[in-house]
This record gives sequence, structure tokens and C-alpha cells, in this order.
Amino acid sequence: MIAFCCAVSVGRGADLKITRFNPRTMLGWTNAFTNGVLTLETRSAIQDPWRPERNIFTSTSASNVSLLMTPDIFIRLAKSDTSATPQGFTNLAYSYGLIDTIAGAGGGRIDGISYWSSSFEGGPATAANLSRPHFAMADRAGNIYIAEKKVIRF
Repeated sequence: MIAFCCAVSVGRGADLKITRFNPRTMLGWTNAFTNGVLTLETRSAIQDPWRPERNIFTSTSASNVSLLMTPDIFIRLAKSDTSATPQGFTNLAYSYGLIDTIAGAGGGRIDGISYWSSSFEGGPATAANLSRPHFAMADRAGNIYIAEKKVIRF
């Protein structure tokens, strides 16, 4: 028995449709986001939880991928919009589940304003508001350095 569902969508857009399906060869779709992620999820029995198996970046609304799966499995595709918006970033982080906040409280929303405060010194990096971070690098000891733009007003 093979079952699949394609009604899972995060963000705007038309319903995702599976257009081609063979568990041993191919999975095709339409109505994906042109800047998004499709997550292929599976489960062995109807009562089992869905398990993410594969993420596929999408740059066109219709495409296909090669598959090599067992035939007795439930399959679904979930689409997420990962455009350059705050919600797109959240969707990308959720799709992969690998992104953790290490710095920045999210309070700085306007360009050209310095959000630095002496109260951030010595406290947790996640409590500080960043002004305009544009580069991060880690050293071999595991320290992370974040460069941000400092705004100087005359």
C-alpha cells in the first residue's frame, strides 16, 4: 500500500500537487515556491509520526527528484516559503531544525540605528540587540565573533 498527501503548505501560494509518483524511481510536483524548500516525509504506518527524510531546495514551481524508497510506506511533501523575509527565515530554520540563536534578541528592526547598550556587556549574547550584523566567524576554540555595523551620527 502506498499513500501520499500533498496538502501541507507553510506560507502563501497555491496548493502543492504531486504530478508524478513512483517510489522506486520518481516524484514530481507543481505549485512549489520558487524560493523554497520541499520536505519529503515518511511513515511506516498510519498511526506513526511523520519523519523528515529529505529536503529539496526549489527554484521553480514544478520539478521532480529521483526516489529510491520501499513501496510499503506513506509519503507526503510539505512546502515552505524561504524567501528573504522574516517568515521565510523562520520557515527555513523549521525545515532543517538546525539553526539555534546564539546572539541577538531581535529588538533591532530599523537600519541606521545603533542598538548597542552598555547593559549588554557581560550578559548573555542572546539578550543583546544587534544593530546590523553582517559577518560571523568561529575560531578553533569555539568562540564566535560577530561583526556588526556601527552607526555614527554627526
